[in-house]
Amino acid sequence: MKTIVEYIKEELSDNLFWKLSKWFERNETQEKEFMNIVISCETNGLNQKEIDKALENTSLYKDLREFVNFIYDDLDINKEKDYLYNFKKIIENIINNKSKENKYISM
Repeated sequence: MKTIVEYIKEELSDNLFWKLSKWFERNETQEKEFMNIVISCETNGLNQKEIDKALENTSLYKDLREFVNFIYDDLDINKEKDYLYNFKKIIENIINNKSKENKYISM
């Protein structure tokens, strides 16, 4: 039997994958860019400077605020929010999730 914490974590990660698929369903270019960043972080470690560098020249970069707010269900577009850090946390959650539904990591 699952603990409540395990159940909540599974629900959050399932929701994360659903949100990612919704965001990328009409933009394969951004999905490929995102997957490349995740694979790079999985291989080389979660380094904020490397993430910033990899993200900088992507089409996802110009939509970063909207992307992060969409994933976090945040309607307040706050210019003071550290969107790059929040993007890193999204990648970290993806890398740490080893479920079969996680198509964003290499198994």
